[in-house]
Amino acid sequence: MLPGDIKTGFTAAREKSQLGDDAYGGRISAQRVDGTPLYGEAYRTDEFPCIDSAVHGESAISYCPGKGLMFCVPAFREKNIAYVVCRLYPEDVLCERFGVVSY
Repeated sequence: MLPGDIKTGFTAAREKSQLGDDAYGGRISAQRVDGTPLYGEAYRTDEFPCIDSAVHGESAISYCPGKGLMFCVPAFREKNIAYVVCRLYPEDVLCERFGVVSY
């Protein structure tokens, strides 16, 4: 994303149906590096360590029992990490959609 208002970018993408729940029941969110929500829900780093990894520039995946499987990627503004984009697949979705029972 080019420099500018990040929240406006998320709003525009949401209107174009580029963000939100996917066909498999995943929920997208974005949070600032300080943990405050930018879009959607903010998640705790002690439950999903992949958020910390993304804050430090790494794409990562983590699983939290009772919550689900999360994929996180950093979103850069020039050389700095502006926020973290997360997609959470709740446990019921993992079993129902992906046929996965154990992780």
